[in-house]
Amino acid sequence: MSAPGIDRDQIALFVDVVFSWCDGLIPLRGLPEKGVTPGAPNDLRWIPADAGAPEIMASAARAAASVGRAIYVIPGTVGHNGEARTEHVRQMQALVVDLDEGDISAKRDHLIRNLGPASLIVESGGRTPEGATKLHVWWKMTEPAEGAALASLCRLRGEIALKVGGDTHFRSAHQPIRVPGTVYHKQGHQRLVQIREHHVVEVDLADFAERVTEMPPLPGV
Repeated sequence: MSAPGIDRDQIALFVDVVFSWCDGLIPLRGLPEKGVTPGAPNDLRWIPADAGAPEIMASAARAAASVGRAIYVIPGTVGHNGEARTEHVRQMQALVVDLDEGDISAKRDHLIRNLGPASLIVESGGRTPEGATKLHVWWKMTEPAEGAALASLCRLRGEIALKVGGDTHFRSAHQPIRVPGTVYHKQGHQRLVQIREHHVVEVDLADFAERVTEMPPLPGV
């Protein structure tokens, strides 16, 4: 099977959903994949959140694909090179839930039924032991969240994850996530991280918080 190619259009769409309202620098993380030997060195960059970001990410992804390295971003912006901790993140404009175990389809359906259509649904490249495709579900906000609103957005990421059995690491603002349009390489399995669905949807953070509060836990979680 030939290796999948980089998809710049998907990268550009992802950047629009996750960074288009934000100012500052995007922490781009080129990280070695588990099970790929020899392990590639890290490629850590801080790139402006502007119209040039998709091409820089695509270039990094092409270099990464040749050595089995994965491309992630912290889905928020920071002020200075070298910053990548939670306290450094200044703005976020999109909320993500990482569905990485169990009945992925039931979890996705529960989210959409209670929280409304997602802006993006991304196939992360991973598979559960049962063979289900792992997903990242994104909602784009109407404006970037800063300060107390940013803290609220991250709390919501954690609350949603608890209610559906998602990855609770996303309570932390600095948690990185894979970029669609780039290549997944874990354990030698090469797959395109790809956008399954895109909807032109933007949500108000306060309204979305109410939906999260009202959403019941998924039965069995």
